Amino acid sequence: MPIRKRPRGAEYRCLIEHRGSIWYRRQGSGERVLTDTGCVTWTEAVQWKRAYETRQAASGRPATRRRLPGAVPKFSEVAELYLERPSRLGELSENTVRDKRSFLRPEGPIMLAFGNRPVDSITARDLEDWWAREVVDRGRSASHGRNSINTVSLVVQRAMAEGWADENPVPAFREMLRGASKTKAGRAEAESKANPIERPEDVARLVEAALAEDLRSAVAVLLLLDTGMRVGEAEALTWGQVVFGSDEDAGSRFLVIDRARVGRDYSARPKSGRARRVQLSRRLRAALLRQRETQWNPGPDAQVLPKFHGGNFRGRQWRRILARARLGHWAPKDLRDTFASHLLTRGINPAYVSRQLGHADWSVTARHYARWTGGNYYIEPELLQPGEVPADLLARFSVTSPEQACAETGALAIDLHGRGPAFAVDPISEERKRA
Repeated sequence: MPIRKRPRGAEYRCLIEHRGSIWYRRQGSGERVLTDTGCVTWTEAVQWKRAYETRQAASGRPATRRRLPGAVPKFSEVAELYLERPSRLGELSENTVRDKRSFLRPEGPIMLAFGNRPVDSITARDLEDWWAREVVDRGRSASHGRNSINTVSLVVQRAMAEGWADENPVPAFREMLRGASKTKAGRAEAESKANPIERPEDVARLVEAALAEDLRSAVAVLLLLDTGMRVGEAEALTWGQVVFGSDEDAGSRFLVIDRARVGRDYSARPKSGRARRVQLSRRLRAALLRQRETQWNPGPDAQVLPKFHGGNFRGRQWRRILARARLGHWAPKDLRDTFASHLLTRGINPAYVSRQLGHADWSVTARHYARWTGGNYYIEPELLQPGEVPADLLARFSVTSPEQACAETGALAIDLHGRGPAFAVDPISEERKRA
């Protein structure tokens, strides 16, 4: 009679099924100690384990050691277990599962190198050889290599939790990378990949061009620019997540970011796996109020941007917005970097910016946006007016007078400070629609 799958629970820890029997496993003298319990049911094995540990504790004698060949699973088997349940404490977010499955795909460089090897046989030297072959020789970025190595580390940690591996080789390999990063080439590779729109006048011109496109595009741009949210979070945003407050000066005006679009699922958890509150700027609040009016008082489950898809937006409205604003090549996701870099440049606390972005901790923000934190120079925080939030600082950017700005973008006058914006008809858009 085959032994059923091991139940979950702390009492079953250190018990494994092998060759039709249940074995007790513990660590000792740098190797695994395996003892045959002679049991074929998990309940009997738990009772045997308790009695055995009691006897060993009383006598102080070591357990009988026997290391079984083939008892350690392959890296690919532990990887599948990790993707199914990374730890006993919780699950991975949908975004993280998608990323990790990409790294751990059967035809990927990680699985081709380590998939068929016992999970405890991977060493720091193996990782060094893999890095030289798959990152350096193939010209991949260091960030891609680090993400791959981090994935290997998570799988090995899962194996260690089950007792299949004694140590993780990744920390030793990271020490090798730190030594390499002190070279000129390493410092150049370590440069931040953030790509913000740094000139305030360019940011202002972009907002004006978005307002000239149409209301829906303006709301999409302001959601990304004034909150730093990800595109997938904007796609899944519903009216139940929007708290307008009593007026534009109310302190309790914010968005609750607790979901994101992953594939066809619009209720997936954010990338960080936890919800956050993002404060509403005045102009974004005004734009959202106008957007809600066009939807005839929608319910809390209705999407703020119905049928909005980031890929379609980037290939259509976004391209026209960039052309109208006379800007070069930018991606909608660069607005997240723009939000963070401009607030840090104006002395806003990095911990606050980190919470708004949804980073794991503020050290992630500091690493990505170190160039804009002032370095050795103290940045005097820019003062906020009564009722303003830090995102309102972005609305102070301007290009020229309103009349000249309208002539440049082809739109009517727009109040960038969010006090009752006049979303006007753009003659260029109307002509395009008729065509």
